[in-house]
Amino acid sequence: MAAIAEGNPEQIDLVLDAYGDILTDAQQQLGKAAAQKFRSTAKDWIAQKCKGSINSEFPSELRNNTLQEIKNGTDAASKKAWKLLNSNRFRK
Repeated sequence: MAAIAEGNPEQIDLVLDAYGDILTDAQQQLGKAAAQKFRSTAKDWIAQKCKGSINSEFPSELRNNTLQEIKNGTDAASKKAWKLLNSNRFRK
């Protein structure tokens, strides 16, 4: 769970490889889904998981960034983008 909270897909993969034999199937699936999410670009994630209305507020300069880059960004645009991507208001 700590690796998922950090938003680092490489770390998640390491945990899955090292502890896969003691993790439950649900935990393994959660880890795999999280790693895939953080490797996705914002534009791909938006197309799959968000309503189109997010585009009017989403910082255009971050559309090609991965979710990992956005989550770990410290600038105002990254913080806004991460908040929008996780807002129930824009979920499909």
